[in-house]
Amino acid sequence: MVRHAALVEAGGIESIRGELIDDCSLASRIKFRNGANAVRPIRLDLAADSESLGPYDDWREIWNMIARTAFTQLRYSAMLLVGTVLAMCVIYLALAVVALTLGAKG
Repeated sequence: MVRHAALVEAGGIESIRGELIDDCSLASRIKFRNGANAVRPIRLDLAADSESLGPYDDWREIWNMIARTAFTQLRYSAMLLVGTVLAMCVIYLALAVVALTLGAKG
């Protein structure tokens, strides 16, 4: 949800029509709608009731959307992709390794 005045100042929905990651693009346009020298605060909240309007009929379509948008977010950089995957492995596996190691000694 966004205030109508902020959306108009940011250029409206038309300003992000060609963007692949529309939610991030809209947030950026709203945050910097008066130029980089006048950053406006934005706030992210949870919604009590929301529904996706994306036409995803199966897991393959969802996976393709995630892969496409994630690579876009990484600016199509193979190095950033490798670094991100390695960091995710460390984050997710390190806890399990520490828990198993400490659990075996205790």
